[in-house]
Amino acid sequence: MQNRASIWVNVANDEGTEFIIDWQISVEVCESPLLHNSQPPLTATKTSRSDINIVVLEDDKQVRELLVSVLRGAGYKVLGYESSQLMFKELATRNINIALLVTDIVLSEDLNGKQVSEKFSEHFPNSKIVFVSGYSKEIISKKGILLEDVTLIKKPFCNEVLVSTIDSAVDFIG
Repeated sequence: MQNRASIWVNVANDEGTEFIIDWQISVEVCESPLLHNSQPPLTATKTSRSDINIVVLEDDKQVRELLVSVLRGAGYKVLGYESSQLMFKELATRNINIALLVTDIVLSEDLNGKQVSEKFSEHFPNSKIVFVSGYSKEIISKKGILLEDVTLIKKPFCNEVLVSTIDSAVDFIG
């Protein structure tokens, strides 16, 4: 229901099962802030994207690969993880400054994105957090996850919106 899709199942004895998925296609055109609001060139006091490390935690492989690909394409250094357990284990062995965690809110593990972000902040207190979700804030709060004063990117999102939101979040770093 989170993406307004419908699924029909047709079962025929000895003939198999047919699944029909009706998924709405977004024809909405994103305004590209990169085209309309040209930013001033980087100065010696401003950090470039290639100096910024971002961690992506997303349990859906396709979404994770998309997030990582778009952010790398924008010039960021990105580490992608499918589980918080693997993420925390690997990050404990690395000596790098993490500027930002991008995490899904509803994860297929014991912790939700909000709990992961709290634990992440204990290890990386200077890092920013950006959440992504296909659920509305109302549905998320019904699941018992309270989100106040957080940056939330709603799925599906445009690449330009993702990069612009990340740019805004890391502007406070460096």
